[in-house]
Amino acid sequence: MSNVIILTSGLSGSSVLSNLISQAGYWVGDDTCKKKDYDTYENAKLVSLNQQLIELSGYRGSYTQGYDTVAIDRIKALDIDTAPYQAFIKDCENHSPWIWKDPRLWVTFDFWAPLLKEADIKVVFLDRGMLQRWISVNIRRQIQSYAYTKYYTSSINNKIKDVIQRNDIDSCDINFDDLLLTPEKVLETLSQFLNINLDIDDLSRVYNKRLYKKARGWGDLVLAILIFVKNYQHRIQKLS
Repeated sequence: MSNVIILTSGLSGSSVLSNLISQAGYWVGDDTCKKKDYDTYENAKLVSLNQQLIELSGYRGSYTQGYDTVAIDRIKALDIDTAPYQAFIKDCENHSPWIWKDPRLWVTFDFWAPLLKEADIKVVFLDRGMLQRWISVNIRRQIQSYAYTKYYTSSINNKIKDVIQRNDIDSCDINFDDLLLTPEKVLETLSQFLNINLDIDDLSRVYNKRLYKKARGWGDLVLAILIFVKNYQHRIQKLS
């Protein structure tokens, strides 16, 4: 089996997807990053190295809310000792097949790509419906207008497609909403692409909500609107 790299922006259901693919025997790391309410299934060492790259570039913004081409170019052009990064890849290869998932990868992948030339990798490009994404970012208190969420996400998606094309990597597009609404169809697509066998039972093990419906409903939409309006009004009051 080929190794898998999930490329996506944040809050796109990538933790569910990473856990799902790991059900087929993919190594997620000796230690994974865990949040208060869920396991991200992100290799903790990968996250640490990506954060290191971001810091070495001098980027001080938020990769979860800002799209900065200067930061991406700085990371790509870093002139540093690559031995620690190559050692990490070698460790992953010793556990092959492995899976990488970290929202920072859309910022750092240009650095990793030359180091992965000898690795057998496939990319799963994960996206999500824009309204579902907007609801999630605001409920998570990453306050954004719908227009900005659309700009930010589209910029990242274009960046991901560009890096896949430039490095001639075999890839597959997956939409998280479709995975929940029409799981059998998406599971078949993913299984054929990776040459594995994932079924509805695998998805039910890693997704603890109801299938055949979107992750965020009307109640979540109302909550997101209230959160956004409250924070928008607060910003206006601070400026006045």
